[in-house]
Amino acid sequence: MNRDGNVELQPGRPAIALATAMIVAVSLLGTAGCEMDHLGDPAVVGRWEHTPVKLPILKRIDLIDEPDVEVPNLTKVMPEDLIAEATDYVMGPGDVVILSVFELLRPGAEMAVQRQIDDLGMFRHPVLGDIRISGMTARESEKYVQDLVARKGMVRDAEVNALVVQGQQNTYSVIGPPNRFGPRSGTYLIRGPDFRLLDATALAGGVSGLVKNIYVMRKARTDPKGDAADADAPATPDPTSSEILLKALDESPEPAKSPGSESPGDAAHPALESSLDGGMGSGWAEIDGKWVKVPAPAATGDGGDEDDMLATTMGGGDLPEVVQRVIEIPYHLLRQGDLRYNVVIRPGDIIRVPDQEAGSVFIFGAIGRPGTYGLPGTERLTLKQLVAAAGGFGPVAIPDRVDLVRRIGDDHEATVRLNLRQIFHGNEPDIFLKTDDLINVGTNLPATPWLIVRRGFRMTYGFGFLLDRNFGFDVFGSQNRNN
Repeated sequence: MNRDGNVELQPGRPAIALATAMIVAVSLLGTAGCEMDHLGDPAVVGRWEHTPVKLPILKRIDLIDEPDVEVPNLTKVMPEDLIAEATDYVMGPGDVVILSVFELLRPGAEMAVQRQIDDLGMFRHPVLGDIRISGMTARESEKYVQDLVARKGMVRDAEVNALVVQGQQNTYSVIGPPNRFGPRSGTYLIRGPDFRLLDATALAGGVSGLVKNIYVMRKARTDPKGDAADADAPATPDPTSSEILLKALDESPEPAKSPGSESPGDAAHPALESSLDGGMGSGWAEIDGKWVKVPAPAATGDGGDEDDMLATTMGGGDLPEVVQRVIEIPYHLLRQGDLRYNVVIRPGDIIRVPDQEAGSVFIFGAIGRPGTYGLPGTERLTLKQLVAAAGGFGPVAIPDRVDLVRRIGDDHEATVRLNLRQIFHGNEPDIFLKTDDLINVGTNLPATPWLIVRRGFRMTYGFGFLLDRNFGFDVFGSQNRNN
C-alpha cells in the first residue's frame, strides 16, 4: 500500500502466481497421469484398461484376400490310423526277386532265376516267359507259378519258392520347402509295420519348430476297366483298391440322409471321401461330422485346361480315378509328446510339410524406422508387432490413417485402410502379415502445426530458477528501504 492508501501491485507477484499454478497443475497431472493416454499427442496408442480383452488375430481380410485353397478330402486322425498292421509284402515294379522251381528242367535239380520286376510288372523267366507277379505276395506268386508250370505240362505240383531280395514298395515320400533347416525331400524305406510319423520325420531330418501342421496323403489308384495286363494273372484284387471300396459303397445305405437319422454304420468310411461314382455329378464331403454325398460343380467346357483338370480330378477323362485321404496332423502337439497323433505310416504315404512363406514386409510413412523387415514365417508377425519393431509411430503419425497394400495373385494388388488406434486399443482384431505386404502410416494437415504447438509448451525434467542479485534489491518486487 502506498502513501495515498492505494494497493500497489508488485511486479514480481504475477510470475510467482504463474509458477505456483504450474506446480499445482503438474502435481495434479502426476497424481492422475497413470490413467491418461496422452496430452494431445495422436501418435500415442494403447489400451491401458483394467478390464482384459481377448480378440482373434485375423489370418485373412475378406475384402481383399482370395479364398483359401481348401485341402481336398481333409480328415482328422482316426483310431484306425494308429493301429499297426502286419501284412504280407506285395511285390511291384523295381523289386528284385529270386524265383526257383524244383525239377523244372531235369529231375533232382532246382532252377533259380533272379530278375528285377520291370515297369509292366513282369518277371522275365528264360523258360516260362514273362510272368506278371506285380501286385502279388510271395505266396500268391508261388501258387500262380505252380499252376502255370502245371498248365504248360512241365511239372505237376512243382515246388516253387519266391524270395524278395530287394523291395521297393514299402516306401513313403516326404515333400517340403527346399531349405537346410527343414526335412530332406525324397523317398524313404518303411522299417517295419509299426513305423510311425515321428520315425518318418526323424529319418528325413526333422521338421522345423515353426511348423504347426503337416499332412499325410494316402491314395489308391485303380484301373477303370478292372482288367489285368496279363490274362493268365490270377484275380487277386488289392484289398485297398477302389473296387473293394466301391463294392462296400454299393452295399451300404445311402449316406445322404436328414440330420439325426443316421446310425453309426450308415456313415461312409473316410477313404470314400472323393467322388467314387466316376461322374461329374456328385462327391463326398464331411458335414457336421458325417460323410454325405453332395453335388459337385460341372465343367462349363469353355475353361480350357482348367476344365480338363477339373474333369480329371472328379473322375472324368481317361485317367484312372484316385481315391485319397489327407490326414491333418497337429505336429506342434505331437512334438510336445501327444502320441495320439503319431500315426502309422503306410506304404505309398506322402508326408507334406508346408512352406512357412518366409519373406519380407515393408513399412514407410510416419514411422520411427521405415524400411524392409523379415517375415519369419506364416502367421508369425502381426501388424502391431511390425509397428513396434519399426520404432513406433512418428511424431506426426495418425494411427487412424494406415494403408495396407497386399499382393493378390501374381499381377494384382489390393489396398485397404486400417485403424491402428482401434487395434491397439483392443476394439478391433490384429492382422497376420503376409509376404510382400506394404504398410503406409499416414498423417494429415493439422499434424505438423499441432506438433509445433505441443513442442512449444515442452517442459524440462526439472524445475529451477537463477537469481542474480547484482542489479538491485527489487527482484521480488520493490522493497521499503526505511525498514
